[in-house]
Amino acid sequence: MAPAILTGFLPLCMCLLLTPGFAEAGKLLVVPMDGSHWFTMRPVVEKLAHRGHEVVLVIPEVSWYLGSSFNLTVKTYSTSYTLENLNSEFQKFSDFHWKAQPRSLLLMLMSSSNKAFDYFFSHCKSLFEDTKLVKYLKESSFDAVFLDPFDMCGLIVAKYLSLPSVVFTRGVFCHYLEESTQCPMALSYVPRDFSGFSDVMTFGQRLWNHIRHLEERLFCHYLFKNVVEIASEILQTTVTASDLFSQISIWLLRRDFVLNYPKPVMPNMVFIGGINCYEGKPLSKVLPGLLLCLWVGRWAEAGKVLVVPMEGSHWLSMREAVRELHARGHQAVVLSPEVNMHIKAEDFFTMKTYAIPYTQDEFDYIMTGFRLNLGGVCAAAAGGRRRSGPSRPRSPAPRRSMGPSAAEQAAAPVAGLGQRKSPPGGSGTAGRRT
Repeated sequence: MAPAILTGFLPLCMCLLLTPGFAEAGKLLVVPMDGSHWFTMRPVVEKLAHRGHEVVLVIPEVSWYLGSSFNLTVKTYSTSYTLENLNSEFQKFSDFHWKAQPRSLLLMLMSSSNKAFDYFFSHCKSLFEDTKLVKYLKESSFDAVFLDPFDMCGLIVAKYLSLPSVVFTRGVFCHYLEESTQCPMALSYVPRDFSGFSDVMTFGQRLWNHIRHLEERLFCHYLFKNVVEIASEILQTTVTASDLFSQISIWLLRRDFVLNYPKPVMPNMVFIGGINCYEGKPLSKVLPGLLLCLWVGRWAEAGKVLVVPMEGSHWLSMREAVRELHARGHQAVVLSPEVNMHIKAEDFFTMKTYAIPYTQDEFDYIMTGFRLNLGGVCAAAAGGRRRSGPSRPRSPAPRRSMGPSAAEQAAAPVAGLGQRKSPPGGSGTAGRRT
């Protein structure tokens, strides 16, 4: 491992690479991952090419979305599978993950989805069987390899060519991120993959989190068994998955602590969670003035407004807005039930009513009972807050058999909102580590 003082300069070097005017244009080899991974990497690759870097893209002939892009050199190689084979295996993989949703690495290894990884990794052997392409890569004198570690072929290429590598990812399976960066594994508050835990765990959950970590240590090498065999054959030496991940120079991680749990980090772990956020173009200076003219013109032209108000105090506040509309020349039509409390005909709007299946007396009786019951509930709550010190036990009052009152029925959904379950160790962010 490089000394700590040198490792701290790695993010700075990457920033200089991406900043025009401060660094010379370099030659970059890109080994991407197909599918949605390419959608997130492509804007970065195109931006590097736009800033003067010479970018060479190495992709298999059989792929979903990988292809030519502006100002990029694309090199392809044949594969041992067809697009139909790839689609079939990926369908099984996606069905297992989106429908079964495995909660264990062992379950994922025992499923048929493990064969999909063999397809993802097998094309790397085809790349190195293309002697013409390998010769081109050796003679091109690249400065670095930009890759997605989910497709570990990029790691093999970087090690084969002895080039520094920069990875672009949200993370990797198992413990290889922490191990390759020599980052502490805080198992007491950093949940492992498939655990479903948060950063606030009980003792039992922490114990299970440690078991998940041991499970990774025992079974992860089976997940990468095929690619490790391919790497050992290509490099003509015995390697492990840890050897491939440990050579990574910079980790560009597409995540942020706004959405992810806090954890220890190392200097070569750079968080770029917002890199794929769309940057809106600033509005034209002419547009605000044009919108203002349209807005003023619209208000200058009187219109007809249909008002469907809510009964009670809601109408008392809306009534002033209707009055203002009338003062500005608009014609307001208020639609109201025949039986109501406060909505009455006035000279600044036209009132239209519709029939309802109860009378004014019945409505007044219901509302009177509602106000009395609601007032009693509020008074009881206020009295409970005013009491201080221990209170003597009281025998419960006899319950009426008439069923819940109107106030109780109305307050039940609102009361349920406050009964949300809090996470262990407290609610909100009080228990989160920063």
